[in-house]
Amino acid sequence: LKERYEVHHGVQITDPAIIAAAQLSTRYITDRQQPDKAIDLVDEAASRIRMEIDSKPEEMDRLERRLIQLKIEREAMNKESDEASKKRRKNLDEEIQRLGLVADMMANALQRERTHQELIRVKDELENANIQLALQASQDGLTGIPNRRALNERLVHEMQRAKRNGTGLAVLMVDIDFFKAYNDHYGHLEGDHVICQIALALEAALQRRTEFVARYGGEEFAIVLSTESVDDARRTAENLLIAVSDLAIDHAHSTAHEFATISVGGYFAKPAGNG
Repeated sequence: LKERYEVHHGVQITDPAIIAAAQLSTRYITDRQQPDKAIDLVDEAASRIRMEIDSKPEEMDRLERRLIQLKIEREAMNKESDEASKKRRKNLDEEIQRLGLVADMMANALQRERTHQELIRVKDELENANIQLALQASQDGLTGIPNRRALNERLVHEMQRAKRNGTGLAVLMVDIDFFKAYNDHYGHLEGDHVICQIALALEAALQRRTEFVARYGGEEFAIVLSTESVDDARRTAENLLIAVSDLAIDHAHSTAHEFATISVGGYFAKPAGNG
């Protein structure tokens, strides 16, 4: 019946499960078919035994089951007094002691491996947490784009690169027109929504790796461009105006347009020297 159950369910039944099933056998009516009864008994026994199937190597599980079998056999030999039984009991004692030492060694090795794996897991979690903290520290909580802290770091980096390469650097400042009037009329929730929409539009309009947008504060954004001329920076600014205009966000209290708009100003320079 044990083999039939194992084949049917694709599992291995351990000795504790069989013992538990036998202890539960009185709970079942006697006129049931024996195979079904055995399967039900093992099912309930298994549910009562807390087994962590994948927490123990198969070799170690087989070794422990072998030790249990030898100890059961030794108990049976204790009832016998003939010389053959005494000799067999002595051999069993030696075999149990030997396998017990092997089992202890395997258990210690398994514990060390688990400790090592746990340390690796904790290390990975700490690294991921640090990455997330770094991202949060440099990310604007409302829009998801970089914040002012990230802007300051990026600006230093781009200035150093411009000095090394002898290239130009432009900084554009973007402001949502008549934003206070929009907030007063539509409410702060809608105002936040508009800030997010415009932030994403600005980000989408900047295609090159050397173009960077951040929320500067409130309804203001800052853009850093590695570019060769004022004309290039001006073209980028015009693209940003178009990107926001295309959103067609109603703004009933703007004196500039029926839709929400932005104003863009900027500065261009070619940093010199190695300082």
